[in-house]
Amino acid sequence: MKVRSQVIDGTQLQFIQATSPESVVAKFIKAKGEGLNHFAFKVKNLREMVKRLKAKGVKFIPEDIVEIDLADKNIPIKGKKGSFIFIHPNSAFGVLIELVEGK
Repeated sequence: MKVRSQVIDGTQLQFIQATSPESVVAKFIKAKGEGLNHFAFKVKNLREMVKRLKAKGVKFIPEDIVEIDLADKNIPIKGKKGSFIFIHPNSAFGVLIELVEGK
């Protein structure tokens, strides 16, 4: 996946291009067409946020938070570690929402 980022008034836009026909991005474009993939929101306490949302019946994909090492990634989170999870579109009126926390 190829990512280009642009920050406008504190909001970051990422333009993503598939680099393999078998990638998640390529499969999404083939199924849904080009356009907006998802919104991402930076949160301070991801575990607590997920716990509160799960208690309200919100579904996630994957079901557990994913921990990642950002040292070699082009991801705009300060620090070397991060974590993320997606709110399933069925729990968000058809919109894929990513919750991200940097450590």
